[in-house]
Amino acid sequence: MDRLDMFEGRRSYIGITVLRLKCAWVDNNSGMLELLRLCPSLMAFTFCADRCPAKEISSILKKNCPNLQTIAGVGTSKYGPSSVRGLTEIQHVELIESICNLSYYTMLIDDVTLPICRALAAHANSLVSIDLTFMSPTVKELTHFEVALNACQNLRSLRLANAFHTWTAAHGVVLLQEIWVCVLLEQIEVRGFVRPAPEVATDRYNTVSIDTSMPKLQRTDADVLMEHGYVKTFGWNVEFYGKEYRREIEASFVLKELFAKHDSLPMLKRIVLVDIIYRK
Repeated sequence: MDRLDMFEGRRSYIGITVLRLKCAWVDNNSGMLELLRLCPSLMAFTFCADRCPAKEISSILKKNCPNLQTIAGVGTSKYGPSSVRGLTEIQHVELIESICNLSYYTMLIDDVTLPICRALAAHANSLVSIDLTFMSPTVKELTHFEVALNACQNLRSLRLANAFHTWTAAHGVVLLQEIWVCVLLEQIEVRGFVRPAPEVATDRYNTVSIDTSMPKLQRTDADVLMEHGYVKTFGWNVEFYGKEYRREIEASFVLKELFAKHDSLPMLKRIVLVDIIYRK
């Protein structure tokens, strides 16, 4: 549906509980906000977060949607992450605070700042899933994330992704250096680590060729970790998404640290790092 202005001026309520608006927020779609106003029974709302009228959305949700528990802001740009804008700090805080009992929060974000973490922590009793995709190539505020994690004792699922693949082991240090007390956390997914540089080869004429293909699955970081006992010791099994795997050494540190946290994460059963799944 390209246009939703058919809902402008309508006064009768719509009894839907799940609403997905994945179209872009453009001038000729002014009926999208009006549609949202007509859904007092709404429990789950998915929308395009890129350049959205976040302040207006938050105001409508607070006044009209008391039963909302799930909110997901997604990107629709076909031109890559550099053309997609995440919500600002103020927009995140207003959106989170507009919901009475937030259970599932999926959103595009630039940095996890302290005000955002405190807003999430205010939903400690109800929040069970946090899914954040970072839309900035430079992420600075991961140091505050433990504020939300330690407060949300009912959290079951945590997913963090970097759309620009700029995370290094240093980001893992910042994220994992604090103690988490997520006793009910069952799965963690972390994506967006630095991709290795392609192999460069020269022939006898010194012509440079670059191999950008995915290497065959041979000796991966998972193999190295298993040899050192990090996987086997804690009773984990390894699965791969596909037949081939691009080595991303930066993720190894994160895996080691997660295994080291097993005492504070007793229910953890699934870890996804890059293209590898670890199951317990």
